[in-house]
Amino acid sequence: PRDPRGGAAVLELDHAAEEERFLSFLFARYVLSSVAHPAARRRWAVAESKRASGRLERAGTDEIAEVGRRLGFGYEAVDREIAVPLVEYLHLATPIREAGFRLAGQRLRHGTVRVDPARAARLLEEGIRRTLAEPIPLDPALAAAIRGGEAALETELLERIPPPAAAPTAGLGPIHPDRFPPCLRKMRRTLEAGENLSHAGRFALAAFLHRVGADRETIVDAFRGAPDFDESITRYQV
Repeated sequence: PRDPRGGAAVLELDHAAEEERFLSFLFARYVLSSVAHPAARRRWAVAESKRASGRLERAGTDEIAEVGRRLGFGYEAVDREIAVPLVEYLHLATPIREAGFRLAGQRLRHGTVRVDPARAARLLEEGIRRTLAEPIPLDPALAAAIRGGEAALETELLERIPPPAAAPTAGLGPIHPDRFPPCLRKMRRTLEAGENLSHAGRFALAAFLHRVGADRETIVDAFRGAPDFDESITRYQV
């Protein structure tokens, strides 16, 4: 039967869904702030920042500027562009390796960098990622309760899920990361910790894995821990 309130029921459901998403986000923030797994927190931060960036890319200039101001980055809408304070631009753009973000190629006006909405959204993605990657202070009792629940869940998962087997290589037997040269072991640990690895480091690790006979899937999997991991791009580069 038709709802006599018309669209009111739909709006109520939309509001409930938004509230559920917010509570899920808040719960994840609490849990990841209480556990000693920075790599997990960094991966979650990347996923959430990309989700936010996707929504911002569909937003207008004024909305993007408002989000930037609320996050403390001093965004201002100017005509069809966003004015980002120079200091904030350097803070946000430095880790971004994509083309078009180097300061030398930007337009400076009165101490600000003028960017289009798409690049402003990408800068905010980086700011959100950094913010969420840092733990928030929690009441000790709450943190202890969360850690207790996490330990029980981890034990149950370990009982149900067998440990992963080493991936076979092309006739050279399984890969043993503990036998890698020290510099490559360090690169691997960097990625496993969810930290960035330089382009030179990524190339060296991929070249080494290819040299010892690793297949494409094994090489791609080695880079999944990178905070900016993109499977399609990684497969193309490999």
